[in-house]
Amino acid sequence: MHLPGPFSRLRVTAPSGTALFRICLLAFAAWAAWLFFQQSRLGIVYPYPLDYGEGAVLDQAMRLFGGQAIYRANFSAPPYVINVYPPVYLAAQIPFLALWGPAFWYGRLISVLSALATALLITATLHEFLRSWERSALAGLTFMVIPYVLHWAHLFRVDTLALFLSWAGLFVIVRWPKERWSLFAAAGLMVASVYTRQSYVLAAPLASFCWLWSQNNWKRAATFAALTGSLILGIFVLLNVATGSAFFYNTITVLNKQTLNMATLWYFVLEVSEHLPILLVAAGGLVITQIPRANRNGAAALILPYLAGSLISALTISKPGSNVNYLLEFAAAISFAAILLIDWLKRWPWLHILGLALLAVQIYSLAVWLGTDYYQARLADPHMENEQIMQLIHQTSGPVLTDEYIGLLLLDHRPVYIQPFDFTMLAQNGMWDQQPFLDMLDRREFALIILYDQSTGLLRQRWTKQMLEHIRQNYQQIHPLTTDVDPGGFDEIYVKRP
Repeated sequence: MHLPGPFSRLRVTAPSGTALFRICLLAFAAWAAWLFFQQSRLGIVYPYPLDYGEGAVLDQAMRLFGGQAIYRANFSAPPYVINVYPPVYLAAQIPFLALWGPAFWYGRLISVLSALATALLITATLHEFLRSWERSALAGLTFMVIPYVLHWAHLFRVDTLALFLSWAGLFVIVRWPKERWSLFAAAGLMVASVYTRQSYVLAAPLASFCWLWSQNNWKRAATFAALTGSLILGIFVLLNVATGSAFFYNTITVLNKQTLNMATLWYFVLEVSEHLPILLVAAGGLVITQIPRANRNGAAALILPYLAGSLISALTISKPGSNVNYLLEFAAAISFAAILLIDWLKRWPWLHILGLALLAVQIYSLAVWLGTDYYQARLADPHMENEQIMQLIHQTSGPVLTDEYIGLLLLDHRPVYIQPFDFTMLAQNGMWDQQPFLDMLDRREFALIILYDQSTGLLRQRWTKQMLEHIRQNYQQIHPLTTDVDPGGFDEIYVKRP
């Protein structure tokens, strides 16, 4: 291609254009990776909870460490706490709890390392097909650029460990497709993933089965399916028997009783479409071009069913309380699919260059979004709010009730009496009688009640109307505490009425 004007003597060829865009891609990806490492480091050392769910997960880990039941079917008496996740992530905290007591840094460290390991496994798995570390690394780096990954990777939550275990199983299947032991190793990893977070039962096992089948090895595919299915079912039966059916009630019944919120689903559909359009188009392009060739394209035979499974899981983000953790598998899928499509376009050099250019634009836009939107953790401020509330809790003699600051109770070695969001959902679905808890409020059994910034709208989601009425009838509000997150909002602090 000849350039006009003073550049007319220059000649841009497809190979030189490809090299140029690869350099840009790697530069943008390195920038985003740097943001990832910066935010992850700040998240790990931040001493206070970063979201409501962190406190609930740490509480369950501490109960497991203390030998208490983490799955209960009877909620007629306090503590009103429930665990909707399987136990693997909680069990991983036990050695740290034994050494350092309640803290958030080690759970976040596990999450960050799991996200990084997932990026490496995406790269290594794609390398088995492309045989190019440079091109394969773009998939892992693209995954790290997606802000949903950064937002969730440094939280004390179960999701990135589950994602890592599932991709470890995929890699084992692809890297050692004919080894007998690989079926057992992959099945074990995927079962561990499912018992970290139950939604991981779909995408990775389905992709492994379809890929093995595409290799004209239906016996190994059937063996893998039977082995994985029997392990999942066997462990489920054991846990359910050991807990008196409470495991089923907590991890299956409670979740399935939740009413879907289509507004939440539509919000994330619009957001993903706005911010990840090129990755979505690339994934769609891969589906269109590679479905007829899936049996001849081993990578497509792996990622297409994984993409379908991850999309189905992502749609469950419409459940109340859901967040961007439901999009992590989908983020991994479209990152893998985009690089695979661009590599397939190499037979048409200028289309290949166009694909690289568009990917560079997508990565740049995501890196900008990463640094400016709310998915970047708000860790730069000292968060005096948490310090003041921590001091207030520590100085209080008697039980403390709170929502957002459950994690602060645990850091002060205080018990959690209720997970308000979870039990508000149970009460609204007719699965829990809130009257005994309302009676506790009427008896003024709590010395201090802290309700999180009502300007966010979370107050009505986390407490029933009756709970808020009984709190305001039996407790008086003292000075409101202005929040760091929203200077226009404030936390409501209540003490007993005289």
